[in-house]
Amino acid sequence: MNASVEFQWFLQDLCNYRCPYCIVSGELRDTRPWLVNEHGPDAWIAAWKRVYDKHGYCWVRMTGGEPTIVPGFLDMITKMSEWHGISFDTNLTWSMTHLKEFCDRMPADRVSLDISFHPTETTVDSIIEKALYLRERKFQHVCRLVAFPPLLPRIEGFRRRFEDAGLKFIVNPFQGLHEGKSYPASYSDADRQVMSGIVETFREGPEADREQPFFVDHLMNMHARSPLGKLCRSGQVYCRVMHDGKVYRCQPYESRQWEPLGNLLEEGFALRAEPTACRSTWCEFEYKYVLEP
Repeated sequence: MNASVEFQWFLQDLCNYRCPYCIVSGELRDTRPWLVNEHGPDAWIAAWKRVYDKHGYCWVRMTGGEPTIVPGFLDMITKMSEWHGISFDTNLTWSMTHLKEFCDRMPADRVSLDISFHPTETTVDSIIEKALYLRERKFQHVCRLVAFPPLLPRIEGFRRRFEDAGLKFIVNPFQGLHEGKSYPASYSDADRQVMSGIVETFREGPEADREQPFFVDHLMNMHARSPLGKLCRSGQVYCRVMHDGKVYRCQPYESRQWEPLGNLLEEGFALRAEPTACRSTWCEFEYKYVLEP
């Protein structure tokens, strides 16, 4: 089923991991207040039902932090899946008992998982066991690794483990400073070849067509193209929902708190009716919505 609108939902930035390369909840986090989801499942369920009544079936991609530790997460997405397609990032620290409950309750054709593998926090064996359990039950999923420079020598070994198990495995570039170098700009040609080779293994599934070229063309060249003054469909067919319900057209607008579209938790929330010009000089993730002349 094709979605009319895509929502990126930042539920919170709390996480049960403290990865050395994470600027959200890990060791690279700047000192600032935590973004905590203080609204219960019922308020969010009512909001997403209103979205369905107004826009029909949508795609809701949940991220954080670790979305699954939000209180009432499983009950919430169980109800949401009646109206929308759902994808969520997760480090998959659920027990096998909890994972079985998830699989028993969720419709596999409506819910997919973006599994983050963090070698500093867990083992390959644990992630592969759970990913195989999901595959056996027909859930779409992909396993991701952040190419933190100290992990680069281990990437080929990780790839073999996942591919030998028949699992999709891709690598996201590290964004930030390490030992005085800025990434992803400081990756060597050899580093990029290793990472691009892994992307070539991700060829199947509902997000493959858009995700693979997006990774190659954009993530490795973050902020390289300016959307300033260009018409963009973010705010019309895509938006970013925050932990407190505030909605922004995209990440640059959210980070600067420019022109919120409203609040998803309020009954009057509505997306824009048409594309509008962008006022940002850089684009984080949403460049695919820019209308090129």
